Amino acid sequence: MLPLEVGTRVMCRWRDGKHHPVKVIERRRIHNGGQNDYEYYVHYTECMSFNSLSSFDVGFSILVDSYC
Repeated sequence: MLPLEVGTRVMCRWRDGKHHPVKVIERRRIHNGGQNDYEYYVHYTECMSFNSLSSFDVGFSILVDSYC
């Protein structure tokens, strides 16, 4: 399941603190991160933004703000 693949649909925390459906458009490795440490470029209905994995609801949730 991790890292998330491009095309994956998950719920992601938005600036309003609520989770919204997104689609992973692109992923990139985090500089000086571990083997599976990525940021994900996702498509919300409102905008696109890079997000850390902890913003996603994939069965667990460590909430981190999204950017847009």
